[in-house]
Amino acid sequence: MRLRKLVAIHVVIKPVRRKSQAILNRIECAEFVKNLNKQNLGKFDEKLLEKLYKQYVLKHDQSSVPRLRNKPRLHGEKTIRPEQENILMDYPFKSKVQQYKKIHGEQPQKVQETPPDYQIKPLSKLSRPYYSPQFGSWEIDLVFSMDEHIIRANQIYLFCININTKYLVVFPLRDKSAGQIKNALQILVKNYNVTNIRGDGEKGFNGNILKTFCQENNITSFFTDSKFTNHNRVVDSVIITIRNGFGNDSEKFANNDLMQQMVQMYNQTPHSAYDNKFTPEQANSNHDIEGIYIRQQQNQLSSFRQIKKKFQ
Repeated sequence: MRLRKLVAIHVVIKPVRRKSQAILNRIECAEFVKNLNKQNLGKFDEKLLEKLYKQYVLKHDQSSVPRLRNKPRLHGEKTIRPEQENILMDYPFKSKVQQYKKIHGEQPQKVQETPPDYQIKPLSKLSRPYYSPQFGSWEIDLVFSMDEHIIRANQIYLFCININTKYLVVFPLRDKSAGQIKNALQILVKNYNVTNIRGDGEKGFNGNILKTFCQENNITSFFTDSKFTNHNRVVDSVIITIRNGFGNDSEKFANNDLMQQMVQMYNQTPHSAYDNKFTPEQANSNHDIEGIYIRQQQNQLSSFRQIKKKFQ
């Protein structure tokens, strides 16, 4: 009997129209029960019907609520933000302030305030020195600045760093196509000594456009996505350094003016590869400094091989 009653309720309730999204009160529910009894559908429990009717109306109300997934996604639209002022970046490399003063004769104008890090640094492990025996060797990689409001990249950069001098050049790109990368590399080749380029397996790097460009400019290129090849060690390290300098602020990282300020400060900061005695800018403009660095790395490599033989 109960099953038949539920079926009858379903048939009668379904075509009933609800009034202005308001749940019927107890009086209206009682009238609804009387109408059912007049239709010779049998006598029903008023409390049970009231409970079922409220569930039905509640379900109907929830189904009319617009959901986020039903909202059309407008990929072409960009969020309008107030124009960012070209604020001068604070000097982010707090541990290099004294070395900066020795080279430039004065401290940076304003040092970025960062909380002290009391972590004990681990001992340096015996590792193979990473360098290039050729002058003008560069590593390149694409870097994306992700927008928090719309889940996509709002700025793309091409990071180019000299493996030996640690000199950094950053180009803003419209997209990650091979044509955009080629235009940036043309500027790099025009202004700096470029004989060798390394990179990962990015599609824009492996295309015929860049291969032809490297052949025309007598540049040796090596691009691979192998996990067993340590091919992007220098550029990966500088990307982390620059991101930390911005404090993981995606909006500042996407501002090309602030990015170029950060790159300039990085190039004018003494580098640990030269025992904090020279900056990447000085090393890149003086081939003697780069030559000394290459010979030091070659001596470390020979001693590394000798130590390795002892343990074999």
